[in-house]
Amino acid sequence: MIDAGRGDAVVQIRMEYQQAIEATFRAAVERATGRRVFSFASVTKLSPAYVVEIFRLGPRKQPALSGPDDG
Repeated sequence: MIDAGRGDAVVQIRMEYQQAIEATFRAAVERATGRRVFSFASVTKLSPAYVVEIFRLGPRKQPALSGPDDG
């Protein structure tokens, strides 16, 4: 499509796809990292050609601190 001069359509289709699949992407990243996804962004550039997916993650869960009497 890009070679046919339809780059704008490629960007539009990718944007719509990312909106449709966002919940699935978020869930996969949350499962893989064990952290909540607070924000997601997707950018498609044609020249030079690249795509970026950005996930802003919530804080890591801190392990419980054990005291000297916990053993």
